[in-house]
Amino acid sequence: LASLGAALFALHPIHAEAIGGIVSQTDLAATAFGLGVILSASQGGQIGRLLVAPLLLLFACLAKESAFVFGIAAVLSTLFTQDQDSPPWTHRIGTAIPLIVVITSTILLALSFDRSRGAFGGNNMAYEAEGFTALLHTLSIVGRATAMLFVPIGMAPSHGYAATDLAISTLLPGAFAGLLFLGLGLMLTVWAFRQRNVGALIGLPLFFGPILLQSNLVFLVQTDLAERLLYPSSLISSLLLA
Repeated sequence: LASLGAALFALHPIHAEAIGGIVSQTDLAATAFGLGVILSASQGGQIGRLLVAPLLLLFACLAKESAFVFGIAAVLSTLFTQDQDSPPWTHRIGTAIPLIVVITSTILLALSFDRSRGAFGGNNMAYEAEGFTALLHTLSIVGRATAMLFVPIGMAPSHGYAATDLAISTLLPGAFAGLLFLGLGLMLTVWAFRQRNVGALIGLPLFFGPILLQSNLVFLVQTDLAERLLYPSSLISSLLLA
């Protein structure tokens, strides 16, 4: 199953933008460091959790600020991994603090940037969407991005803004799918916390994190749907397909 998942990840068409452009070297670097964060937090022992994982997360976030989703997965892994050698709950919280500091700092720094159209570019239709249309646009991005991870058709020749518009009839199908996927994700998250399923608690942030960051729920991003940012999400979709 691991080999099949790796093969699907290696051949996933949605990676064309991530591996084909020089600007996307940052996405590859962030993902490589981010996976190191997960390994260090889950298998690196005390030194791995307290020192190696936060340092690798810092490198990942310096490459691409969206890499903080790996930190969230690592924190959940640190808090909920339980075996006969697991430290007490309070100690695990203390162990996760360095990771939380890097995550918080990255988010605050990203939120401090001027993201107005003039300062940040403007290839995102979220600048023009308002009210109900903005909500549909957000849900549509979630639906389109999630669908492309499993059935990679309809990918834009450049970016998502080249393949869609703000007409209600255009946004509605993707928005319906996005609402469905978000509902499923919420149910899986509640289940994972109740069952303390560490695999799901690692996989859910890596899958939904990059998608939600592009949906403009947290802050405006430069492009409507940049497929290269789905690189971490495609890892989880490949594992699920395997």
